[in-house]
Amino acid sequence: MRPDHPELLQLRDAESPLLITTALRRHSIGARPQADTVRVARNAHAVWRTCVLPGDAQGALGLADPLADMLAILGEPALRRDVLTRAGEAFTRKSVRRAAG
Repeated sequence: MRPDHPELLQLRDAESPLLITTALRRHSIGARPQADTVRVARNAHAVWRTCVLPGDAQGALGLADPLADMLAILGEPALRRDVLTRAGEAFTRKSVRRAAG
């Protein structure tokens, strides 16, 4: 599916914060299986990267810190670095466009 597909646009608005919250809640109560908690965290990253970031840079920037924090808490440093790097790039592109416009 393309990033502007209507179903993905709906996911962009709802799924990422829900997945972040779900992963943190599962972690805080020690929900089993632990693999499901990690899967939820990875899904939050995937939705952010493939749906939110391409379609809504401002929204992606707003979710970047909570997502990165959640990934750090759940021991996913590579995904955390990916979020911080891509958010930094999106912010830079946005700043350059604003300065040029």
